[in-house]
Amino acid sequence: MEENSTENCTRALRVSQLDAQELDNEVIAIIKNQLTKLLKYHKTNILVRYDPEVSAFLKLLVWKVS
Repeated sequence: MEENSTENCTRALRVSQLDAQELDNEVIAIIKNQLTKLLKYHKTNILVRYDPEVSAFLKLLVWKVS
């Protein structure tokens, strides 16, 4: 009976981790969308050039805050 209860806890934790990952991805997408709108009229199109760095910074920011 104890084995069954630990299986249920493990499954719940996996689901929670997947939900948290999905939520983090959505938050990053929303922030990135807002940055795109903010820098839309900037002539150098800086967001496109530094997209990997911006994505990494946003992931770090979300990870630190959560």
